Amino acid sequence: MSNSFIDPTANDSFSKLRGLDLQELLAFLDTFLLEYRENLGLPNNLFFGIEIEYENFPQYDVDCYFKYTLSNLFMNTWEKYPWISKEDRSVPTGGEINSPILVDTPNNWEQLRKVMKYLDKNNVDMMHGASCHMHFAADYLGEDIEAWRLFAKMYSIYEPVLFRFFFGDMINAREKMQIYAYPSAYSREEIERINKIKEVYQLKYSFLNDDKKMALNFRNVNFYEPDTFEKGNTIEDRSPNGTRNAIIIQNNVNTFGKLLVTAVEKLIDEEFLDWKIEHELYPYERYKAMYNEIVLKLALEFADANFDNNLDKAYFLRQYLKGFEDNYNISKPTMAKRFTK
Repeated sequence: MSNSFIDPTANDSFSKLRGLDLQELLAFLDTFLLEYRENLGLPNNLFFGIEIEYENFPQYDVDCYFKYTLSNLFMNTWEKYPWISKEDRSVPTGGEINSPILVDTPNNWEQLRKVMKYLDKNNVDMMHGASCHMHFAADYLGEDIEAWRLFAKMYSIYEPVLFRFFFGDMINAREKMQIYAYPSAYSREEIERINKIKEVYQLKYSFLNDDKKMALNFRNVNFYEPDTFEKGNTIEDRSPNGTRNAIIIQNNVNTFGKLLVTAVEKLIDEEFLDWKIEHELYPYERYKAMYNEIVLKLALEFADANFDNNLDKAYFLRQYLKGFEDNYNISKPTMAKRFTK
C-alpha cells in the first residue's frame, strides 16, 4: 500500500485517513526521500522568480561563476534570460542571486540545480540570516476578485502550516525571520472585509498590506498595468528559509504555485473556508506556537485542498513533518534530519 502514497495518478483523501491507515502514511513519510523533478505540472502561464540570499561568501566569486561558467552552460538561453548576482544589504557578508522570469520547464529547473550545486559545493552559509524569496506574477490572479478572495482566505487559514513547511530543511526559523518576514496573520475581520469588495482594485486599500517586511509582500501588485512581471508586478513570499538544496526550493515553488492554481481554478469550496474562518482562524499573537509545532490535521487538510495527486501531497507533507522534530527551547537555526536524496 505504501507505493500508493506517492502514486501521481492517484488522489486519495489523506485527511480522512484514520487509525492504522493514518499510521501507515506517517510511517511511510518518515522514510520517504524527496528527489529533484524535471517538472511540477504548473500552468505554463504561471510565471515566477526566485531570490537566493547567502552569507559569509564573496559576492565576487558568485559574479565570476555566473559570468564565466553558468552562462556557457546555457548559451542558447543565457543572453535572453540571465541569472543575476547582486549585493544585498540584509546579508552584508554575502549577496543575493536573482533568477530570470521562470516557468515550469526542465531547462529552468536544470539551471536552478546548477546554481545550487555551486553554492553547496562551496559550503555557502544559507541557514542563519539568509532567505529564499519567491515572486509569482500577480497577473495570474489578474482581475478575478473571486480568485483573490479564495487565495486570501486559504493563505490566512493555512499560514501556520506554510510557515513550518517553508522552514525547509531546518526545523526552525532563520535568525531574521521576525524582522524581514513577519507572519501576515490576518484577523477574521480583515478577511471578512474582502467579501464586500466588488472591484479588484479595492484590494489595494482594504486587504493587500504595503509592508515589505511581512511574509506576504503585496507592495508591487499593480492592477493598472497587467503583464508587467519584468517591472515587479508580483506577489512575493518572503518566509522561506535559506537553503543550498535545490529540491527544497523546487518544493517551495510547487506548494505556493499550486495554492495559486487552487484559487484561480476555484478548486476549493468557499463556504468551507468561511466556516474555517468563523470557527478556526486563530490570532498569531495567541497561537504563535502553531507556526512551529506539527498541526497534523491542518497539514493533511491543506494537502488535500491544494494538490490533485498523491505525489505532490507526499512531497508537501514530508517537508512539513521533516523528521517529526519540534523546536522547543532551540534558539539557533538547526538542520532537520535529512529527507532528500
